[in-house]
Parts: sequence; structure tokens; C-alpha cells
Amino acid sequence: LKEFLEERSKKGYSRKEVIQRKKNGRLFPAELSSSVFTDTLGNERAVIIVHDISNRVQAKNEILREKKLSDSIINSLPGVFYLFSHDLKFLRWNKNFETNTGYTTVEIENMHPLDFFSEEEKPHVAEKIKNVFSTGEGKNEFTTITKTGDRFPYFLTGKLIDYEGKPCFLGIG
Repeated sequence: LKEFLEERSKKGYSRKEVIQRKKNGRLFPAELSSSVFTDTLGNERAVIIVHDISNRVQAKNEILREKKLSDSIINSLPGVFYLFSHDLKFLRWNKNFETNTGYTTVEIENMHPLDFFSEEEKPHVAEKIKNVFSTGEGKNEFTTITKTGDRFPYFLTGKLIDYEGKPCFLGIG
């Protein structure tokens, strides 16, 4: 409460999530909002609003539970899994993708899907990616290149999916 009031004093307003107790003793998540204003007589006044955010917290917990489930499913796949956007930015991948390519999470976040193929294969792979975005699916065998330069043949399957309202390429290998 002290931090909340100090912030309100400095900024003129404050907002904080807290646990409140109802009259019956039950605890619930709440959002406290407070603003300072000057009334028509020039007196400084404050208003504090307590908003029950139980539904928001429950929805957030359900989303986290579903994300954990989807991560478990994706990471239990025997091969590689990856998802990238139409602008060719990786959105998700499984641990096998990292293990098999030798790249870290941070490295993959900044990579392009074509970075895993030789210069000779890149035009062919690019054409196959383009076809998936136009026809909805595709499959082919390619040789991928790891971070250490090792080469492995993969049979890759791609599907066009709608992810967060945008067309994305979901691939497994």
C-alpha cells in the first residue's frame, strides 16, 4: 500500500494488482486504481476504485495451462516442429529443432527459415515455402545444415495455418 500511495503521490495516479478480502473473509484478486484531483474549491481529493479481477486471473491461468499443454505436445514430437510467419520470422519450435540444428533459442529467434539450407537448395526451398503459402500444403525432402556444418536429410511437411489471425507455415520433419 505504501508503494501504491507513493506512486500516486508522484504521478497523480496509481494502479496495482493486489489480493483483497471480502466481508465474508474470502480472498480475491483485485485491481486498485487511484487518482488525485482538485475539487472546485481547490481541495486535493483522491478516489480509489477496487475492481474484482477474478475472471481475468482465471482466464490468464487457463491460457498458461493451455500453453504448457501445447509446449508439452510440441516437445514430445519425435521429429522437428517449427512455425513461422508470412514474413518468415520463427514464432515457435520444439526442443528437437534446437537439438538437431545446434542453434539456441536466441539464435533461432533471429534466423530465417532458409538459413538451414545450402546456397544451392535455397531457391528450391524458397519456392516450396511460397507454394505452401499459396496452396496450403507441401512436402519434400531436403538436406538441412546444422550450426556445425553437418548435413542431414529431412523429409519436411508444411501446412498453412491461421495463427493469431495471420497466415503461418507450420512444419514438421
